[in-house]
Amino acid sequence: MRALADDLRWLRNAAQRVRDIDVVTAANPPEPFRCWLCDQRAPARSALLHALDSPRTGGLTQALSLIPPGDEALARKRTKALAKRVAKLATVLDEQEPELDELHRLRRAIRRLRYALEWLGDDAKPVKRVQEALGELGDVRATFELLEEFPEAGDLGDFQRELWARVHSGHHKARKAWRKARTSVIKVRS
Repeated sequence: MRALADDLRWLRNAAQRVRDIDVVTAANPPEPFRCWLCDQRAPARSALLHALDSPRTGGLTQALSLIPPGDEALARKRTKALAKRVAKLATVLDEQEPELDELHRLRRAIRRLRYALEWLGDDAKPVKRVQEALGELGDVRATFELLEEFPEAGDLGDFQRELWARVHSGHHKARKAWRKARTSVIKVRS
């Protein structure tokens, strides 16, 4: 299973740059940044297509098709552990100025919890709302990461201030969604 996890991580990383470029471009950034993003997309897409056509992806697909169905009792046990992890990571939402990397870590854990709850047939709607709010912050995080590479980022001060305003607004939205979801996550932990 460790090899599968490594291969899935590799494939996700291969797709991430194209996804990030597409998401940031769709948000209609300033013209010079948008043009630069368009120039970055072709080589990123080429790298992704190369990864998708590789024998590694073929082997991964075949290995995934051979995995037996999951065990519900084990899934419930792991979901409880995941809910505990989410509750612990969610304390970052109480901070005034949380780091985007910490919010990203929380979003990944929330996403796993949501999918586990859905697989088990449990109500995942409150957790999904937190995931969506954190996803918006993840898109801003991706924008900042791409801006770090953009040679003319220093000329986009207004855009960067707008991004920080989106961080503050998104943090507030995620905190509000978490307050509503906290009770359902605590029930899962019990």
